[in-house]
Amino acid sequence: MKFLLAFFLVAVTVAGCRSPWNDDEQKQVYDKCVQVNTPLYPNGVADSICACYIEKLVQRFPQNNQRPEEILDVINECAEQYPLQKQ
Repeated sequence: MKFLLAFFLVAVTVAGCRSPWNDDEQKQVYDKCVQVNTPLYPNGVADSICACYIEKLVQRFPQNNQRPEEILDVINECAEQYPLQKQ
């Protein structure tokens, strides 16, 4: 649930599209993911989580047709590998 708010913003960016992912869309989602999550996961960890996220998102939704509620499991799978950084 820690990603609910952060990734809702990312989901809105791509939700509802019905064509295969292109490089620009993947980069846009990745960049937004890193921007939103770097405060929680500094030192390149957000990069790793977001790379995993994009890979799994494209695999599970090759037509870029996911809905916001469907992506939470994807990002949480990637984030499980990393404990949240204490501020």
